[in-house]
Amino acid sequence: MNSINSKVIDKIEKTEPGKVFNYFYFSDITDNYIALSKSLSRLTKNKTIKSVEKGVFYKPQKTKYGEINPNAEEIIRNEIKPGDQTIGYITGINMFNRLGFTTQISNVVEIAIRKRRKPKVIMGIKIKYVENKAEIRAENIKLLKYLDILKNIKKIPDSDINESYRLIKHYISALSKKEKRKMLNLSFVYPPQTRALLGKILEETPDLELESLKKSLNPLTKFKLGLKDKKNDERWQIKR
Repeated sequence: MNSINSKVIDKIEKTEPGKVFNYFYFSDITDNYIALSKSLSRLTKNKTIKSVEKGVFYKPQKTKYGEINPNAEEIIRNEIKPGDQTIGYITGINMFNRLGFTTQISNVVEIAIRKRRKPKVIMGIKIKYVENKAEIRAENIKLLKYLDILKNIKKIPDSDINESYRLIKHYISALSKKEKRKMLNLSFVYPPQTRALLGKILEETPDLELESLKKSLNPLTKFKLGLKDKKNDERWQIKR
């Protein structure tokens, strides 16, 4: 116990002020979570560390003006990657803004994860969780963001659908063929309209097998989007 406690204290001392962490942060020290919890509880009581929420802590950053709370990026980082693996990513209006699809921003941070959770507020930061059944891994996140844009292309606030389509087509066209294949495979958990739009764009990539994507669409369904770009519309059941 004392050995674990001293190792935890040592790690905290070496931790950068302002960093947000949880129990996974100490996985190189111990898997005895009872002892670890007691150690962190003592450190919280003597204010060496402070609690963000249950099981999540931060090392206070002290300045001559007093203590500074951890920044929003640190808090969100811990939500997206609480341990060694990335389990979520930022989506929604703030992601659309960062990629140039809208000038609007939101005071609610939307995080896509595999299983739905209740929204919460962490140190004044409003977080909403959006369920995404796709495989969320660090190397997939860019592709999932592009799919999210296709899914919401008619709902992006303060945007023109034709400009949004032109921009997402530019992003997807710049992907490698390997990335396009991966994006195609990820798309099967997305709605049919998303898959149709993806097919319309990927049709312009030579020697890319799209039959599985085409067969996933109901042949009687038409997708009304109002796009000026008519290329490949008929094959992908898109109408103005």
